[in-house]
Amino acid sequence: MILRYTPDDGPAQRYDLSTIRFLTSEAETCERNTGQEWATLKGRDALVIRDSPTAKRALLWVLLKRDSPTLKFRDFDPAEADIVVRLDAAEGEEILAEAREQDLTEAQDTQALRELKSILDEDAMGVLDPSAQAPKEPPPAAAAPEDLGLPPVAAASLAVSAPAVSPPVG
Repeated sequence: MILRYTPDDGPAQRYDLSTIRFLTSEAETCERNTGQEWATLKGRDALVIRDSPTAKRALLWVLLKRDSPTLKFRDFDPAEADIVVRLDAAEGEEILAEAREQDLTEAQDTQALRELKSILDEDAMGVLDPSAQAPKEPPPAAAAPEDLGLPPVAAASLAVSAPAVSPPVG
């Protein structure tokens, strides 16, 4: 899950919530400030993805407090529109896989894709169009000197041979 914060008076910030390790004290503080259990705040079906302003504010506050320890929750009141939470590519792929397992009509499939697009992070939109993703090709093999079109003598001079090792004397 990706949390994006775009304040009017500062640089945009992006947090990948799936890679951030929250301390127990941070989770407890979020619970205390929101009145919700931690499990309902974070995860694919969490309040943050359902646009709960309190849940988004609490998670963002905890993240910002790491760099600004004196920041108080009661004093942190960002514009609701400045905090956006979206699913990352892995979560989007998981939802797509689940949808493909269902027997959806074309209309239901179109609606499901529309809904997924509305909650998918902008950096993860490629999961909706696999043809837009570049295929992963192995790097080209190095050409042998004789394959470079050089005359045999020149090709032979480019060949690398291991140095001869003399047995120890003595």
